[in-house]
Amino acid sequence: MQLVVSVSDLMRIMEEIAPAGLALPDDRVGLQVGDPAAPLKGVIVALDPSDAVVEQALSAGANAVVTHHPVIHKPIDRIVPDDAAGRLLLKMISARLVIYVAHTNLDRAPRGVNAVLAETIGLRDSDPLRLGNECPQYKLVVFVPKGHEEQVRDAACSAGAGVIGEYEFCTFQTEGLGTFMPGETAQPFSGEVGKLNRADELRLEMVVSDPFVPRVLEAMKRAHPYEEVAYDLLVTSQRDDRFALGRIGELEESIELGEFASRVKRALKLDSVRIVGDKREQVRRIATVAGAGARFISAVAAAGADALVTGDVGYHRAREACARGLCLVDAGHAGTERVVIEPLAEMLRTELAKLDPKINVEAARERAVFAPL
Repeated sequence: MQLVVSVSDLMRIMEEIAPAGLALPDDRVGLQVGDPAAPLKGVIVALDPSDAVVEQALSAGANAVVTHHPVIHKPIDRIVPDDAAGRLLLKMISARLVIYVAHTNLDRAPRGVNAVLAETIGLRDSDPLRLGNECPQYKLVVFVPKGHEEQVRDAACSAGAGVIGEYEFCTFQTEGLGTFMPGETAQPFSGEVGKLNRADELRLEMVVSDPFVPRVLEAMKRAHPYEEVAYDLLVTSQRDDRFALGRIGELEESIELGEFASRVKRALKLDSVRIVGDKREQVRRIATVAGAGARFISAVAAAGADALVTGDVGYHRAREACARGLCLVDAGHAGTERVVIEPLAEMLRTELAKLDPKINVEAARERAVFAPL
């Protein structure tokens, strides 16, 4: 008998693609409307929550919408039809739609917005762009009885621990002697209640990045034979730059800024883009920060980029870029982010098909907010 696929399955897949822990502080991500236990009938993937997206979901028989931008941006104290957000939320709730948000966590994800943007505009082998807000790393130390270290290591590393650069399952272990005295109601794995016991143990160490801490600890505890697991989670000064808000890479060859901007316009299927800098300037090393990335001009210039592709560039940021000798291509907030919608829909199609091939996943048919005259 085939198991019913639920919204929680969609949430689990999205957590694999863009872990919620990658989101910037105070960002609103994850399930915002709906019941995780509800059966999943179909999915619409959209940049923004809107009436048009809701209508598309209803026509397609879908009951879940995955959006990049949140429907709830900040804490609310009422949901009423007097404002646009209230009307939209009431419509979603009335239609029993599920709304799941992947915002800055999708920007940072290895297969997320900036990775897709960099590939689409023709950057070769782009790398994460350090912007000073990379994810913190911790050192996880756990004490394991000898003979059980492999199962604990495999569980923790399979959940995301032990990654150093291009290497996985990186751990270090040392032997030692542990002591413990179980209380009267304890059910120890070994030893006697009420007596001081000694056990040959291993100290197992590994790094773990902030977004993966909860699931690594859960997996470690499940695999550990002890009733009470002794472990330490230590803050380090290291940062995990796999999950950066931007990417940086190179074009096949240097070209003029004007020609590069035209390529970006075609690649992103836009009516227009804006540039900052001399259109005859030669550019090759390119950074991408999708959405509104002009606040990172200083870090982008320090990384040695010739140009930054982003959106929402204001006058003063443009002047700052000029002063730093950095060219800009402003392809718009939505223009730089919409590129991820179809790839994300395809990822969801692939993963959900493994559970039930009849679940339909569509990319939203959204109209641009701004249109040229």
